[in-house]
Amino acid sequence: IGISEPAKDIYGKILSISDELMVKYYELLSHISVDELAKLKEGLKDGSVHPKKAKEALALEITERYHGKEEALKAKEEFDNVFKDHGVPDDVPVYTLEDDKEFWLPKVLKDSGSCKSTGEAIRLMQQGGVKVDDEKFDDPDKKLPAGEYLLKVGKRRFLKIVAKK
Repeated sequence: IGISEPAKDIYGKILSISDELMVKYYELLSHISVDELAKLKEGLKDGSVHPKKAKEALALEITERYHGKEEALKAKEEFDNVFKDHGVPDDVPVYTLEDDKEFWLPKVLKDSGSCKSTGEAIRLMQQGGVKVDDEKFDDPDKKLPAGEYLLKVGKRRFLKIVAKK
């Protein structure tokens, strides 16, 4: 986790660490007191503290340290919106296609940078990892007609496609 990364990346990466690593992060990075750390460890051990709540508190603390309270809270809100409420982030990149009556999605995923190659895009689609307007899109041979689409690629990547005739 880089300290110069955007707030939402720091927040999300801290939430994705293992429970065991979280305790190390608290020991090395948190400003909580030794007594608070001992209570946290005991609470995690006896189940009175849920690991997710502890990670959220750590993620807020670390994100706030490098980006301020407002950005940390905004990162938490966006994370909750995308992952708890299955919403869409505020800053979805837009990829525009001109003069296309229809387009082949694997090529667009590669050209937009959402996937490294068309092969990766095809595999991801076949595994059910691509949604178009919240519907699984698992046929890599099917072309999409011109229009506007919201794509979810994997768990965390979003892309808005605008294809004009």
